[in-house]
This record gives sequence, C-alpha cells and structure tokens, in this order.
Amino acid sequence: MPLLFLDFETRSTRNLALTGAWKYSRHPDTDVWCACFAIDEGEVKVWKPGDPVPIEIIEAAADPSYQLCAHNAVFERSILTNILTPRHGWPAIGLNQFRDTMATAQAHALPGKLEKVAKALELPHQKDAAGTRLMKLMAKPRKLRKGETGIHWHTDPAKIARLIEYCRQDVEVERALHMRLTPLSANEQSIWYLNERINEFGIPLDRPLLAGAIQAAQRTEEKIREEFRVITGLSPDQTKKLLPWLQDAGANIANLREETLTKALSSELPATVKRAIELRLAHAQASAKKLISLAGNCDDDDRCRGSFRYHGAHTGRFTSHGVQTQNMKKSESKDLGAVIAAVYAGADLPLSALGDLPRAIIAARPGHHFFAADYSGIESVTIAWLAGETRKLNMWRKFFKTKDPADDSYFLIGKMLGVPDQDARAIGKVADLAFGYAGGVGAWRKFAPDDSRSDAETKELQAKWKAAHPRIVKFWHDLERSAVNARDQLDLAGSLCGVA
Repeated sequence: MPLLFLDFETRSTRNLALTGAWKYSRHPDTDVWCACFAIDEGEVKVWKPGDPVPIEIIEAAADPSYQLCAHNAVFERSILTNILTPRHGWPAIGLNQFRDTMATAQAHALPGKLEKVAKALELPHQKDAAGTRLMKLMAKPRKLRKGETGIHWHTDPAKIARLIEYCRQDVEVERALHMRLTPLSANEQSIWYLNERINEFGIPLDRPLLAGAIQAAQRTEEKIREEFRVITGLSPDQTKKLLPWLQDAGANIANLREETLTKALSSELPATVKRAIELRLAHAQASAKKLISLAGNCDDDDRCRGSFRYHGAHTGRFTSHGVQTQNMKKSESKDLGAVIAAVYAGADLPLSALGDLPRAIIAARPGHHFFAADYSGIESVTIAWLAGETRKLNMWRKFFKTKDPADDSYFLIGKMLGVPDQDARAIGKVADLAFGYAGGVGAWRKFAPDDSRSDAETKELQAKWKAAHPRIVKFWHDLERSAVNARDQLDLAGSLCGVA
C-alpha cells in the first residue's frame, strides 16, 4: 500500500497548547506556511499557499489504499479539515487513511516527542534543533514596529526558506520512524480511530454555567489570597515558604498534603494558624485555572474537542488535555443544584463548593444522560494481575465485596509500610502508583510533590513495598530479560543476514 508522509508548518495568534489543535485550526488567524510531503521513499516535495494542489495529494485522497503518515496526526487532520480543504482547495482525506507515528511510538513505550524518539532509536535522520527555534518564532506574530498596528508575520524570504527546510527534515524523520516501528495492531488502530471520532465529536459544556463559575472562582480566590496574605505575608502558592511558616507557628506537620493539613485542623493550634490552613485547603479547591482551561478549549458550539490522548501514559491508559475528564473531583456538595443556582445568580459560593463545578459543567444535551464512571485501583489491580500477585488481588477482591475502608488495599499497603492510619491510604496509593511499575524516588516525587520525606526515607518505603510484592518484582525482571533476549536475537538475525 502506498505511504504518504505529510507535515505542516503553521502560524496563528492562538496558543496551540492552550486551545488544542481543533480550536486552533478553526481560528481565522491560523494559516499554513508550507506543507512538505513524500510518497514512499520518494523525494520530499513542498507546497505553499497559492500553489496548485499537489497531484499526489489528490491521488491519495481518491485512493483508500493510501496510508497518510504524520507525527501527532491529530494536528495534521485538524489543519487539513479546517484550513487546507476549505481555504486552499485540498481534498478531504478520510480518518481511516491516517497513521500516527506518535501514537505508535507511545504504544511501543517510546517517547512521544519526535525529537526524543528519534534520538532514542538513533534514527538516520534527526530533528533540526535550530529549525525548531525558528518554527516557534514564526508560529507567532512578530513584534510591532514603530507606527505599525494589526498583525504582522515574519515574512523574510530567508526565514521562510529555512522553515521549509525544517519541514522537509521533519518528513524525513517521520518517515524513518515509521519504517523503524512495528505498526499498531488492527485492534489498537481501531481504538485510535475511535478516540479520534470521540475527540472530533467533542464534550458538551454548559457555557453560561462555566462563565459564571469562572467569575465566582476568581472572586473567591482573590478573597482567599488577600486574607492569607494578611495572616502569613505569603501567597497560598508559595509552598516552599509556607511549610516552614506553619512549622514555626506551631503546626507539627511534615508536608502540605490535603490529608496532613486536614488532620492538623483537629489539633491544638493558634486560631490564625488554623485559619491559614483552612485558606490553603480552600485555595486548592477554589482555583479558577481548571475552569479557565475549560473555557479556552471550548469551541463556538459549546464543545471541547481533542480532550482524549491515546496511550498518553506509559502504562497505556488514556490521558486528558484541556478537560481533565480522568481526574475530576468527587462532588462534596449535598445540594449541587443549589450551587449551580447560586452561580447563575452571581452569588458568592461556599469555598468547598467551587471544586464541584467542573464535573457539573460537563452537561448532557436535552434528551440525553451523562454518566461518570471510574476503574477502582486500576493501576494497582492491573500490575498485580499481570504478575500473578495473588495476595494483592485477593485484597482487592475482598474490598470490592465489603466496601469497608479497613479492607481497602491502598490502606493496607500504607499500614504495611508503617504509616499511621490517618495517612495510610494516601501513602499506600502513592506507593502503588510510584513503585508498582518499577519506579523509584523520581516517580514518588511526581505522585507526591508535597511529601517531605528524604530520598533515603523514600527508598526505605520502596524496599518495604518490593519485599511485600515479590511476584511483581520478578515480573519486572522477567520482562527486562525478555526484552534483552529479543534484542539479542534480532541482532543475531541481522548479523546472519548481513544487516548492520
């Protein structure tokens, strides 16, 4: 089957990272500098706005046997659909013709970024670092000169020519990557297609509620900041300074985790210190950042698109962009309807209610229902099942049956690590997430950024965790040996065939 490798360079007044590819590509200020493409092993060709539509593109669109290969193909699909087809006359190309080398690399446990995966695989073609800097410069309007108004781009011919060469090189790297990787299985490819259809359909949001929630959150956030500043002289975000301040003020705490601060409120502390802790906890709930992110990704039809990332985590699970659908806070409000009514009325909200709003803002359309679900302990259960860690699986089975917090596997792991009951579940969960997939101190810091344990103390927890999970540890080593053996066998086969 013929392969069409394709890459675009674009410019816009929009921030791609904030808006996502779909909304970025639909903005009238967004346009294309150039497109570079190649068929199979042929030369890399260039198209610029004003040029005729390449015959190769027309043929590829008309022939479903063509596979269109791009790195982060979501971007190329968005630009093709919303800019090149309606504005420049390019033919539409069906979703089922696309292949995404970024998705394939991530499914192989390789880095998603083209530069990193090219280095990891020592490809014969590598990303152009100087060209990357130029691309970032030309992706945005240039600074206005004296007497200028409006939007002006970097139109220097030498810069444009250099950008085209950068685009050419990207096609070479993407082609080399595609040739090196084993394609996704038919089943995985179908999952990627499904994910893209879901992303294109979008997540419906209640835009008026979102706008009111942002205003309410900003009002509350400013009040919290001001009161916190009066008490401590700090901002609630200044975590490195806040912990020493609380300790000096009499709070016997080791970190700023929610569980630790909540427990501290039940101890004997000066009223000002308790109030500072309450404000710190409230600030974490009241932050308007998630709400603003929702608004930034919302399209004109009140839908957020491009929210799901295929194989976004190394474990293979999906992750989110913009709308963090896989990490939404459980509602604590007894009457969420009253909270929503207060937002519409422009009233100030109780501090605890603000964190409930993102879940409420995702709204089913009339005649439809919105369901939320979660896989309990998915990472912990999966690694135990893969490794045959029967004892851990039985712990989870018992908890799923009894629903008793005392049977919670995370709680029991925390207890096994010697953590006090009040912190046991939180630490047990972090331990499973950080250590379950062969992580160490670095992984612990990622999952528990506010934890004050030293590296040595964290390693002691890791050693205890590994001792309690011998089959999982053996599973890691078996996988490593299998990978090394597979590589050695490939090297041997290559040498026998005369392949370097």
